Amino acid sequence: RRGAVRQRQKFCPPTPPAHAEAEPMADTNAPNVESARLLTQSVTEIGEVLSGSRFANGYKGSPTSSTWTHLLTRGHNGRVQSVAVNAGSTLLATAGVDYSMRLWRFDPLREAFSTLAVMNVPVPESALARAPPPPSGCVGKLMPKPINWASEDKQGATAVAMVTHADSGSSEKMIIGKNGPIICGTADGALHVFDYAKVLSSPAEVIYTPEKVHTGAINEIRVSKGPDSGASGDDGTKVFWVITASEDMTACVMKLYVQDVDSPLIGGAEEARRSCFVDTLFLAGGSRPSKADLDEAFPTAPKCYQLVRMEPWRTLEHRFPVLEANLLGLNLMSRTSDADLSFVTVTTEGMHLWNPKGKKIVHLQVSTKTNKTFSPEGGVSVNGVVECVDHICSAINCVVHEGHEHVLLFLSGQDADKHGHVGVWGIKDGVIGVKNKRGALEFQEEDFKARLNTYNEKGGSTQGSDFEPLCAYYRSCAHLATDPSGQHIDFAMQIRLDDPTMVNMWNLNSCDPDMQVIEPDGPWNLLITPGKEEAKLQFPHKVPLAALEMGEVSDGPALFTACDDGSVFGWDVEGDDAGQIYAQVRSLAPQELLVPPILLFVTALQTLSFAFGPAVPWETGVHKKATVVHSIVVFDFKFMFEVDKEAIFWPEMKVIRLVMVLFMLLAYFGLDERADELVAKIWSGRRYKQEKSSCGLAHIAMKFATVLRSSIYTFVQLCATVLVVPMLKSVAGAFHCPADEHGVRYLEVAPTVECFKGYHLHLCIMLGLLLPPFLFMLVPFAVVGGDARYVASTCLFEYKFWQPKNAWRLAAARKATTVNLAFLHLSPHFAFESLFVELIGKVCLPVISELTATRPLLQMSLISALNFGQLLVALVRAPYVDRLFCAFTQDLKYLILASSICGVYSVYLNDRTSFQPTIALCIAFAVVMLLFVIQMCSIERKLQRAHVFNIESRASPGDEEAPLLQPRSASNE
Repeated sequence: RRGAVRQRQKFCPPTPPAHAEAEPMADTNAPNVESARLLTQSVTEIGEVLSGSRFANGYKGSPTSSTWTHLLTRGHNGRVQSVAVNAGSTLLATAGVDYSMRLWRFDPLREAFSTLAVMNVPVPESALARAPPPPSGCVGKLMPKPINWASEDKQGATAVAMVTHADSGSSEKMIIGKNGPIICGTADGALHVFDYAKVLSSPAEVIYTPEKVHTGAINEIRVSKGPDSGASGDDGTKVFWVITASEDMTACVMKLYVQDVDSPLIGGAEEARRSCFVDTLFLAGGSRPSKADLDEAFPTAPKCYQLVRMEPWRTLEHRFPVLEANLLGLNLMSRTSDADLSFVTVTTEGMHLWNPKGKKIVHLQVSTKTNKTFSPEGGVSVNGVVECVDHICSAINCVVHEGHEHVLLFLSGQDADKHGHVGVWGIKDGVIGVKNKRGALEFQEEDFKARLNTYNEKGGSTQGSDFEPLCAYYRSCAHLATDPSGQHIDFAMQIRLDDPTMVNMWNLNSCDPDMQVIEPDGPWNLLITPGKEEAKLQFPHKVPLAALEMGEVSDGPALFTACDDGSVFGWDVEGDDAGQIYAQVRSLAPQELLVPPILLFVTALQTLSFAFGPAVPWETGVHKKATVVHSIVVFDFKFMFEVDKEAIFWPEMKVIRLVMVLFMLLAYFGLDERADELVAKIWSGRRYKQEKSSCGLAHIAMKFATVLRSSIYTFVQLCATVLVVPMLKSVAGAFHCPADEHGVRYLEVAPTVECFKGYHLHLCIMLGLLLPPFLFMLVPFAVVGGDARYVASTCLFEYKFWQPKNAWRLAAARKATTVNLAFLHLSPHFAFESLFVELIGKVCLPVISELTATRPLLQMSLISALNFGQLLVALVRAPYVDRLFCAFTQDLKYLILASSICGVYSVYLNDRTSFQPTIALCIAFAVVMLLFVIQMCSIERKLQRAHVFNIESRASPGDEEAPLLQPRSASNE
């Protein structure tokens, strides 16, 4: 239901890049093994990141850098100020305060987003001068004070937009995005155009920079949703409309000419499936999807748009900075009347509507006297007055139905008392609708022209005119978006002005259009009465949000939110997964790269150590050392102390019962969710924002809440991973009661305790009552690797895991696909099976080891059978996407199975002086190592890298006679 969000360090912009000749990207399909130099470099880079020296830098990846560098720096460093998404939501573009635009592509094999390209824009010297220094000290690096970006001046890449259109192969169930150039605006008013079609073929010509059209920061860029059918070029090119909004009080309209070319990125499968028996056994090829399967599930448009040229069209002058700008419809060239509405801009004055000639013809404000309005206390005033004096944001929803363009305009503002309102207008074919006496909207062009004349005679005041909103909702919005998916507008999204960490989704339709006999004339006929709307979903975040954007996926609309910490989240809006995170676009934290291999290594050692249990008669020297290792990996340190075993047994049982009870309480009551809510509440509180010192009460409470939240998540993760084996071993030991020569049963771990009498009987009853619910609640957390963020308390008892839509299965798949973990990425289709089988092994191995200690042959036979079952599942259901890392994990299971078989042989010999089992184990180890070397030479790997383009600063503004669109000098690393 929620995803992981990291706290990021303070931003220090990178230095302007020096000029470098364009170099082609290195072939990432070749080397199978990184050199020792790269391995040393990786270790050094990890140390730099952990020490904090690289927190303030941007992307450091290059063809010669290590995978660690790419993963740790692939996301933005600081606030993501804008996000754009293509049709189908398979390509994302993000702009951040770190003076970079980043392009993210959906990886069908991992079902997650990976970095495709990074464009670094020039950094002004003024930005370098005012950049805060990196945090110092251990406390400052581990728990930095986040920057309040809302109070900072505009800096970095401030806006981004994408030329995209639904491909002809799209259907109702699958939208295929046809991609084109990406346009990025900066805080100094510059525009940079990234030609998607040349991302792989011509690095030196991939970035174009028009001559400056703005002198202030660019607040927003919008591109028409499709080509203008009436504005094709003479050379067969297609035209997309681009409009920009700037702090210099202007909005610029431009024509972007493109042409169809073959897409540089077709499909996306890294490899095809090999069905041979040898490949499944030794090359991690079990049940992998083929390229044809992936292309069918995630089709890619065969064509894309290549940039041809860019021409200016109109400059729209304003009296105040332009906050937002947008386009009304697609075919703007076919509009010849002076009354045709074509462009929309928003300032603090309100919303301005412009005709194709660049003349303002309508000025709208959230001002009405006739609609029902609602006070903050919830009272209804039938003939109230709404008068917004400060307008903030807008949203436009345009659909074409039966040849008519239906548009709903939303404008958000605040009145004199700082109460928020959202006004709504309806437009049909460029004509604003006006209510008649019966309350219905009328769209008559002649009457509209007459009302325009009346409007102009009144000096552009909407008070008392015919341009009042249809209704005014009591909503306080910092950003606003609406449903983009169809003819009818079902909902609206808002970033709350009073709580920038929360996105609310509220319904706009008063009823389901499919349940009506007569189809409504337009979306305005379905608008719900103000005050009757309800919040359908909430999307909580841990840090403030800077922007939101709506997209469409195969199962409905999707929400993308940009955060202050450099993260972008993708949320499901409809269906069974509504309100859940399905994608995260960000850098990885060092612990995300270090913890999974450590947990894998500890789990493998724990499983391997059961082949060297006390009951197995290995050679005396080997047995002694193996027993110590076994005790260490299962966290059994009693061998280190010469004390009475009973004195250790009872406290140990108390601790285990306490851990079980605490874990079940945390899971049942969702205390991890409560901790998240507490942190968000303190963060959004007025006192925390107003405090200047980090020693204030609110900041101390924030640190305490952060530590509490981290402690809860760490505790849950430990209980669901490395502590399963030690806890079950101790619990099984509490029931292991061998009989002495008199037939009296005493505990093996505490020989002075008589079994099933007195306190021991009470202990057995309590463990028998606690263990089943503990194991039951452990399953949903174990299949997500112990990450409590993916297990909501509401789905804790969805136990029917054999069903494909089971909540536990969906949580495991969501955990495996939310963030691209490169070589650590679990297979999306087999994540639940892999982790569930691993949990079964962790539970069964200590139970078998303890309860069959007096029968070593049966013990090792059962352990060998269990290890064989785990190996078989790992071979048939390859657990990891990366074939080499998957082969490595399978080799570990081969080694574990060989060790248990050698243990069976050792029990069969029953000779502690024999070295035969040890020699057999050494041979098995050598064979497994040889197998891994062969795998490294046989398996081809595709290393993850991003194409880096550094834009150089221009020494002079350029010749006025030069064409508008010029290639900017860029270097590709």
